Amino acid sequence: METLSIIVIVVIMAIFLGLVGLKLYSNIKLKGLRQTAIDLISQAESAYEKGMNNEKFKAVFDGIIAALPAPARMFLNETTIKYFIQTVFDSIKIALDTNAKENNK
Repeated sequence: METLSIIVIVVIMAIFLGLVGLKLYSNIKLKGLRQTAIDLISQAESAYEKGMNNEKFKAVFDGIIAALPAPARMFLNETTIKYFIQTVFDSIKIALDTNAKENNK
């Protein structure tokens, strides 16, 4: 009887984790975490003055943390989130620089 109880608990936990994972995937897929980061970067650029880079970064970081579902926060550490934000920012900067070069031709 004890083995059966353990099996039932494991199956219920697996189903629960599967549903949580599916919910997490659907939330991120709905808008996309990258697009959320782009929106937050854009908002921070307009909300803060030039040179307030630390404040801008913190605002974006806090926004990403708030946008992540609670289960995702368990798996993502601060360094990973900061790297993700920096990567998104770098890709935006490259795109804007390329666009500016093309417009100046």
